[in-house]
Amino acid sequence: MEVAVGLAAVVVLFVGGVCRAEETAHQPVNLSFFYPLSTNTNPDISTNFRLNLFYGRVGTIRGFDLGAFVSRTDRDVRGLQLTGVYSHTGGDIHGAVFTGGLNYVGGDGRGVQVAGLVNFNRGAYRGVQYATFFNFAQRRFYGVQWAFLFNMSNEDSGPFQVATVANLTGGDFRGLQLGGVNFVNDSMRGAQVGILNFAYEYRGVQIGGLNIAEKAEGAVIGAINFVGELDGVPVGAVNLEKAGGNADWSIFASNIVLASTGLRTVVNGFVSTLGVGAGDIPEERDDTFFLSWHYGYLFPFGERERWQLSPDLGFVHIMPQSEEEGKNNDRHFALQARLTGEVRLSPRAAAFFGGGLSVRFSAYSSKASTDFDPLIVGGVTLF
Repeated sequence: MEVAVGLAAVVVLFVGGVCRAEETAHQPVNLSFFYPLSTNTNPDISTNFRLNLFYGRVGTIRGFDLGAFVSRTDRDVRGLQLTGVYSHTGGDIHGAVFTGGLNYVGGDGRGVQVAGLVNFNRGAYRGVQYATFFNFAQRRFYGVQWAFLFNMSNEDSGPFQVATVANLTGGDFRGLQLGGVNFVNDSMRGAQVGILNFAYEYRGVQIGGLNIAEKAEGAVIGAINFVGELDGVPVGAVNLEKAGGNADWSIFASNIVLASTGLRTVVNGFVSTLGVGAGDIPEERDDTFFLSWHYGYLFPFGERERWQLSPDLGFVHIMPQSEEEGKNNDRHFALQARLTGEVRLSPRAAAFFGGGLSVRFSAYSSKASTDFDPLIVGGVTLF
């Protein structure tokens, strides 16, 4: 019985030694036509230089790898890898990897990764990823993700994601997201710049057409801003806050525009009014239409803050009808500065009145002439 146990131990040690020898086998130079038509018959070898025409397979590369079509490395790549169509790394990469089509990494990466189509990493990545279509890191990403279409990281990321279509981060993000759509599933610290920006919570700034956040601290700048709770400054045509903002309907008139109506939103005292009007009083034309945006601040005073004083600045796009058929509208614009006082008439209604200055430009041109007019405005808001 003791002899049998001893023989078994010897066999185990021998087999284990053979396996380790195969795993650590090294071939400094590897040439491959289409594996196994290559200088190696063992796919687990390590090499310092590999040159393959159609398909090459080794275990580890420490040095330089050049492949015309497909390069497969079952474990790690350390150094420089150039592949024409598809490179497959089962383990980690450290260095620079350039692939004409798809680059796949099963482990972590550190360095530079460039693909003509897609970079796909199953692990974490630290460095630079560039792809024409898509960059993906399944775990944490730190560095620069730059894609013509789409970047994605499932966990925490930063400091740069740049894409034409979308940047998505499944965890926290620290830095700058620049793209058509920017999405952070958890916490954002930095800036998002795009057409649509979303962060569950952020500290910094959002700049875009539509900005959405559940909780925000900083500035939000866009056409439409929607925040659950904002500790900061909203700048937009429409600003909405679930926690304490107001959305009012405003009806007003002035000595410039016969009648106007629009939406007024107030968040943290910052007031934005987006309006549409008709009737040009100075020009005595009832076929002229106005699109306006005024932005300012409400200063409350008096008992129960019944009174409010509001300075604001405004932009007015003017659309007169052409006097001759077949001609385009002679569009021009005006800039306005106003100071209005407001009194609350009831919990759901208020009246305001004030004045200021309106500067009308004859055209959207540096050579446009200007007309200065005093401005008198008044109206009501309905809560």
